[in-house]
Amino acid sequence: MRRLVMVAGLWSMLVFDVTAHGAFAVGQNRGEGMPLALTVNWPTAEQAKARALRLCGRALAATERARRASCRIEALFENQCAVVASDKHQNNIGWGVGRTKEEAFSIAKAKCEGTPDRQVKCLHYISECDTGAGP
Repeated sequence: MRRLVMVAGLWSMLVFDVTAHGAFAVGQNRGEGMPLALTVNWPTAEQAKARALRLCGRALAATERARRASCRIEALFENQCAVVASDKHQNNIGWGVGRTKEEAFSIAKAKCEGTPDRQVKCLHYISECDTGAGP
């Protein structure tokens, strides 16, 4: 969202970009957990994506680090919240994006727990909101 602001008496206009971009990346690390990266408040989607991939790549074990393709972007978002939910052993994860942390957590929890017959309880793991998103 861009806002146009006129400064009285200066005959000039200032444009403020209040858009904030975020990205969520997941890596596949054989037998050593699942690297995650969540970035927010970047000026462009490309910058958010690049930072998330870089952070995810750092989280990979040294033997996997050369395989940058192991990390992939799962979500790009703008002026929203992102939440990752996990079971207590971090064997199951789910992620969600929404206008508020509560909305995003509801989506993440549902993805993490899967079908109702699974006996997995997922909890809030990490969350971040872009500027302009709800609490």
